Amino acid sequence: MRRMRYVRNCAFFLAALLAALCLLRPQGALAAAPAHIHAWLRTGMAQASCTEAGQAQYVCAVCGETMTETIPAAGEHLWTESVQQAPTCAAPGQMLYACARCGETRVEALPAVAVHSLREAVLQPLTCGQAGQIRYTCAVCGKTFDETVPPTRAHRFAETRLQPPTCTQEGFVERECLVCGSAVAERLCPNAGHTWLDTVSAMPTCLQAGQMVSTCAVCGKTRTSRLPNTNVHEWAQSSVTDPTCIKPGKIGYYCTGCGIERTEETPATGVHSWDTGEITSAPTLTGIGIKTLTCTGCGLTRTEAVPSLNDEKYAAAIAQLPTYIPPAPVFTAAHDTFTFVMYGNGDGVGMPQQGAIEMAKVGLPYDYILSYYYTGTAIVQDAAMPAVSYYRGSYVNTEELLARIIYMEIGDESPYEAQKAQGVTAYTMLKYYNFYVTDSTYFHVGAASSSYAACPETVRRAAHEVVGQYMIMAGDPNREPALAEYHDMCAGHTLNAIDAWGGGTFPLGVPSPFEACHPDFITFYSCSSAEMRDRILRWDPTVQLSANPAEWIEILSHDASLDENRGYVTSLRIGNKTLDGIGRFNTRILDLKTSCFTVVYTP
Repeated sequence: MRRMRYVRNCAFFLAALLAALCLLRPQGALAAAPAHIHAWLRTGMAQASCTEAGQAQYVCAVCGETMTETIPAAGEHLWTESVQQAPTCAAPGQMLYACARCGETRVEALPAVAVHSLREAVLQPLTCGQAGQIRYTCAVCGKTFDETVPPTRAHRFAETRLQPPTCTQEGFVERECLVCGSAVAERLCPNAGHTWLDTVSAMPTCLQAGQMVSTCAVCGKTRTSRLPNTNVHEWAQSSVTDPTCIKPGKIGYYCTGCGIERTEETPATGVHSWDTGEITSAPTLTGIGIKTLTCTGCGLTRTEAVPSLNDEKYAAAIAQLPTYIPPAPVFTAAHDTFTFVMYGNGDGVGMPQQGAIEMAKVGLPYDYILSYYYTGTAIVQDAAMPAVSYYRGSYVNTEELLARIIYMEIGDESPYEAQKAQGVTAYTMLKYYNFYVTDSTYFHVGAASSSYAACPETVRRAAHEVVGQYMIMAGDPNREPALAEYHDMCAGHTLNAIDAWGGGTFPLGVPSPFEACHPDFITFYSCSSAEMRDRILRWDPTVQLSANPAEWIEILSHDASLDENRGYVTSLRIGNKTLDGIGRFNTRILDLKTSCFTVVYTP
């Protein structure tokens, strides 16, 4: 296919060439044309110039006939130009013209130009207040021209002087140009307002208006203005009557403006103001004494221990003992609920374990702790300590049993001297029961841990140091063990045995506020009215209870061991019946943790 297309293209080209040659044939030749069409081919050429004709020679490619053809002259030159010398402001130039066909040349003059090649030089700098001058010099001909440029008038002013306006004269500001030194002045607003300084000449009161005098600090002019009365009394204290624990106080006031008077009542403090006290039981060398203090406000009395005569060495430690009694708590109870707020834990007789812990914390030794809580006793060594003791079904090593009781009752986290004090009380009670403890008497001696192996080393060491030591009443020739009852914590002071149990002369009660700082000093017990009715009627079916549970229980009296509102309950009304004696309600009707409590019914 490519070859056939090439042959076809060649035939087309040959036919076109023959037709062109025929058209170029001279007219005369056409008249005498042979029987074929000439295919002229050019064989020579003499180009025509601008003034002379040229010739072209042809030969027929078919028959060889020749032909000459004349090419007429162009008739005009085809000029091209080139600058031979450029004109300047000082001299003309030359332009050369050459014919592109025949090469003929000619020269024309170019006139001098009117434009200079200028260079400038500043003769005088231009500023805001001064004209500038520039000189231009032609680099070709050396001719010079001078030009003056007017000032810019764009000053850079700086403030040089300021006179503020006052209430009596106008002010001004002066400025000077930092470049040319030109100065200008500008008026400021005249007669500014007065600069008033106020002075109160008469203070207003609740009923009377006051007066203020204002003076201008510049011109001295004055003006007076009225200050309205305040309608508010300015009270000053005139008299004070201090409140007491049960009686409110009074504070008298008068108004400094109008003289009116008023009084204000201050609530009773609820805090007793104790006098210096009176020694009602003198201390001895081995035992404490008792001091009775009386409240100067209400006449209530309380007792304090007076250190034994050899207690001076412990004065610093005793002074560190906590004595803070917490106030009655605020609480919210459910509907139809009796709430008992209890203080302390236990029957309150003998040594409170938490009190012993607090005394040991400040550095008091175990023998001092025991002499404080067991007034009139002495510690002696048992000359016939048995190797084993009977304890609730089995015989055990006495020292090991003592360690087990210490660990169970007061624990190894209590101070070491408190553990030893617990050990002496436990051993005293073991001896009191002749080292034979049954299920009905063990709670007087103390609960024992499961085994001696469970006791920490500190507890074992405390038991080893005090085993065999027990308390007797001082001077007892028979060296009989004292009744060394103990409990968890008391409510302000320990109880006399006769008050708590209705009999016995020992132990005696002593002040003991030390454990009131314990977090479990205050606890709560709640029950519904239905449960309370059931407990009361089980105690005595003949008790008459009203329809209002708030009337069922009333504390008639207490011993004020904490304050005038709180103490061990000594008398209680239940419906139409009365219970007298500390612990009667607790043991007969409701098993509370302590006999020091208050009760509130929430409807």
